[in-house]
Amino acid sequence: MRELSGPAARSVKLSQPVIHKNLVSLVDAFSSQQRTFLVYSYEHLAVSLGCAAGAVQFSEADIATICKELLEGLVYLHEALGFAHGSLDCSNIILTSEGEIKIANIGDSIMSAKRPGTPQHDVEAIGLIVSALTDTKCMIDGMKSVSSFASEQLSSNARSFVQQSEDHPARELLKHEFLQLSNPGGSWSLKRHYFETFPMGIRIAGRADPIQY
Repeated sequence: MRELSGPAARSVKLSQPVIHKNLVSLVDAFSSQQRTFLVYSYEHLAVSLGCAAGAVQFSEADIATICKELLEGLVYLHEALGFAHGSLDCSNIILTSEGEIKIANIGDSIMSAKRPGTPQHDVEAIGLIVSALTDTKCMIDGMKSVSSFASEQLSSNARSFVQQSEDHPARELLKHEFLQLSNPGGSWSLKRHYFETFPMGIRIAGRADPIQY
C-alpha cells in the first residue's frame, strides 16, 4: 500500500480492481481523512527493469519480448481503462521471479485529478526503453526523444520499431516485425535475467533495492 500525495491526489474509491498480466494489479484505492491510499498486489522480490539492465546484457530478442509485454499492458490501460500511464520508464517497470514484465504505479495516473501525459507519450516511452536497454548510458543521460539515440547500435528492424514508437498507437506497434523476435510463449525466457540480477542470492536481503509500489 502507498499513499498518493500532492496536489494531484483526490478523494476516490476504486470501483473494481485493475488486473492484467502486464500490470502490477491495483487492488483497491480509498480515501481517509483527506489522504488517498493505493493498494497494489504484492510482487515478491520483484526488481525494476532499470536494476536488471544495470546487471545483465539484454539481447534484441529479450528486448523484443519486453516490448511486446509492455505494449500489451498499454493496450489494456489505454483502450479498456481509458488512461495513460504518463511516466513510463525503466524505474517503474518490474521483472518478477517468474520472468514476468509488469508496469507499476498505474494508480498514480488512474486516481490523479490531473491526467499525466497521453497514450502516445506512453508508446514513445517504449522506444526510449529500447534505447536504454541497448545502452544503459542512455538511462544515465536521461534521453528526451528517440532521435537522440545512437541508432547504429540497433538492427534495422529495431531502429524502425523505435522510430515508429513516436507516432503509432500501442495496438499498431504490436504488429511490427521487430516483435517477431519475442519469445512466442511469453516472457518466461527473461527469468534467467532476474536471477542474474541477484548473483548467488547474495542481494536477496534488499541490496538490489526492489521497486516500491
